[in-house]
Order: sequence, then structure tokens, then C-alpha cells
Amino acid sequence: MKKEFFYDEIAGDFDSIMNMYDTNRRIGVIFEDFLVVDDLSGKSLLDAGCGTGWLTKKAIEKGAKVTSVDISSKLVDITLKKNPKTTPVISSILDLPFDSNSFDYVISSDVIEHTPDPYEATIELIRVLKPGGKLCITVPNRSFWYFSLIFARLFKLRKYQGFENWVRFNSFRNFLSNNGITILSYKGIHLYPFVVPCLNSMLYKLDKKFENALGNFMVNIAAYGVKQNNGPNWLTSFPKNRCPVLKESIEIYSTIYKSNRKGQTKASSLSQKMESWMHRQVAKDCLKKSDKTTTLEIGAGTLNQLRYEMPFAIYDIVEPNKGFYEDSPEINKVRNIYDDISKVPIRHKYDRITSVATFEHICNLPEVLAYCGFLLAPNGVLRIAIPSEGTFLWAFGWKLTTGLECRIKYGLDYGELIRNEHVNTAKEIEQLLNYFFKEVECKVLGISKNFSFYQFFLCKSPRVDRCHNILSK
Repeated sequence: MKKEFFYDEIAGDFDSIMNMYDTNRRIGVIFEDFLVVDDLSGKSLLDAGCGTGWLTKKAIEKGAKVTSVDISSKLVDITLKKNPKTTPVISSILDLPFDSNSFDYVISSDVIEHTPDPYEATIELIRVLKPGGKLCITVPNRSFWYFSLIFARLFKLRKYQGFENWVRFNSFRNFLSNNGITILSYKGIHLYPFVVPCLNSMLYKLDKKFENALGNFMVNIAAYGVKQNNGPNWLTSFPKNRCPVLKESIEIYSTIYKSNRKGQTKASSLSQKMESWMHRQVAKDCLKKSDKTTTLEIGAGTLNQLRYEMPFAIYDIVEPNKGFYEDSPEINKVRNIYDDISKVPIRHKYDRITSVATFEHICNLPEVLAYCGFLLAPNGVLRIAIPSEGTFLWAFGWKLTTGLECRIKYGLDYGELIRNEHVNTAKEIEQLLNYFFKEVECKVLGISKNFSFYQFFLCKSPRVDRCHNILSK
């Protein structure tokens, strides 16, 4: 039997197996802490992963119009017998059979960890929540007590054999914020995982006293937030505005850019050797592709990426500055040239969309990524490489190479150009990639994202609904 359906095997004994102190504690956090002042009368509420219906029961008592969802048909039947007023639905929470923006409230207590991907499950819960609606989630905390799960498995103290994908305290909070949820309350539940009935009273008092201060060290996470009306707050920072550059400097900076692309000086030659890591990472999949593979490169510049690519049947580019590529010997390898991604016909579908050292320059990056989502073919991939803008090591690197050379040769502050051109940090770019794509992998040239020169991202499975929302504005 698949792990997702393991609860069917224990459904009949589920209430006797569960720790009712834990269940009542989670019910209390959701309805007596988070929603204590909310009038649920007549409000639509989704109990996602309803189990045997205890949260459904409480929500109905408070007057909500409840829809109870679980992947286990047996658990849904038990919930319906306890709560005849609920609307029962058998479904995975990874693929809910509801329209977007359907519910005033979505609650899910210790459920998302029992899916193959708790983050994707959370995205689906957010999708069906109305803008301005409230989200309540509890989930085991991987940050500190995960060893207790390993111990329980080792000594067969826990009967459950399904998925156990716990999440980390800080990472999950950031994930919610990055996906359109304004956090209203975020805390821990249970200072220890052991079932000792005589200590429950003490545990409750300790929980209430330290739920915020020691939340990162508690067994469970309790998250409560409201869905923003126009996507995450950080999206409102786009489109970005560029810092001004003196007019007399613009021509010199243009010369420096072309020189850098061609590696004509010692500093730019060293930079190019470092940057070749980005080009190789983006082109790394080429050997696995056929000569019928279609590619769109965003920000093709002087076409220096083509030296690393295999000769594809179709290679289109987006580049607004004709002066960068018109004299390139690689130009005959390009089929179509567009000065803006919005001009690429939507009927064109690409197996690969690539970009090297470009996304940090784009003021309207959410819009560009939304177009990428629509232009990718089924199973298509976005492969991008960027400098680690906003980190110490990246700044240290350019200041000692191009920055120093610019100061000596032209008497100019190269930082002025960086501030004008690099409108997006690496962290902001990663945030956007995770917002628009379900699968995002990262590699770095360095020790970590925060201590690196360059970063490479492989993105798959665009979130088409989010792409549509951005472009519809």
C-alpha cells in the first residue's frame, strides 16, 4: 500500500491510538488562541486532512460551514458520522478539487508532513484560501526534536508507516511569508514529545509560558496568518527603479561592459575565467539534448553563451541592445531576436530558457519570469546563473578586479555602475524563482549561498496560476 493511504489501515483504531492531550492542545491553539475573536458563523472553512473529525466538530460548533477533506475514505466516513453537517470530500491535499480563492478559512493540523511534499501541500492550501482569508497550520518541527521520530521508528514505538516529512521552524515561517501569507502568530507547541499523562498539566503551563521564546525548540509548529490580496508584500517592490548615473559616465561604462565581455584587460580576463563557471553550469544539460531542442536565452548580450552550447535546431534570444550582438561571429546561430520577452509569440514553446548574469539587471523581473512560465514546453526547464549580488564575497571580488581597474584607468567608481545595473540581489532572485516554480535546485561557486561568487538555478514546473496573475495586472 502507498504511504499516502496508510491511514486507511488504522482508521478504525485511530481515535484510540492518538494522544488526545495533543489533539485537544492543537484544537485549543487553533480555535482558542488563533481564532478566538473570529466569528465563524456562516463562514466557509476547509478542514484539510480532517482525520477522524475533531477539528471539524469544533468548527461546526462555532457555526462554520465546513468542508472536510482527507485522502482516506475511511477517515472521511468516520468524520461524517461524527459531524453530519459537514461536506465530506475524499482527496489528496496536494490536488484539491476546489477553485482558487474558495474558502474564508483553511485549517490543517499535523497533516502536511504526511504528504510527499509538505511545502507543495501548503501552496495548495494557500491557493484555495480567499484573499484576506485566514490560514491555520500545525506541523511537527524538524529543527530540534526530529531525533525522537528516529528513536520511535528504531524501537517500533510508533505504528504510523506513512510519510514523515517534518519542516524546520524558521524555514517554514519564511516559506509562508514568501508565498503570500502575512504571519499573525507563529509559535511552538509541546516542549517535549513524550506521552506522560500525569505531566500534561505541567506541560501545558510550560507551553503557554515559553511558546514564543522557545518555539524553535518545541515539538510542533503552530502558524497563523492571513492571505494577502495581491500576492506577497515583497512583490510590491517591483518594478525596481535604477540609481542615477552621471551622463558623462554612461559611454565609458558601455565601453567597460564590452571590454569585460571580450576579456580584453587583465581584470576582465580574470572575471571571465570566473564567470565561465556560470556558462558551463547553464550549458551542462546540452550533451543530453537532441539537435531538435529549442532554446530561448534571455539577456544574450554579446552571445558569449553560444560558445558553450551545442548547435541546436532553434536558438532564439532576447536582447534589447543591438550593439552588443550585431558584430558577433555567433549571430548566424540565432534564429529569432527579440528586444523584449513580451514580444516572443506565446505559441512558441521552448525546451530550455536560459540566462547568464542577466536577472540581477531586470527591473520587471516578476513579469519576465511569468512569461517564462508560459513559454516553457511541457517538461521544459529554466536554467539561470547569477552573481551572488548582495553578499560579501561577490562584492569583495568585483572591487579587487574590475572595480580597481576602473578606478585606476578611468578614475570612476565602478560601484556606481553596479548600483545602477544590479537592481536585484541574489536572495531576491531566488525568492522569485521559488514563487513562480514548484521545483528549484541551486548550486554555488563557493561555500554557501551567502558566501559565494556565483549561483546557478535549475527551475521546473512553473506555477501557471501565479504567472497568469502577474501578467493579468
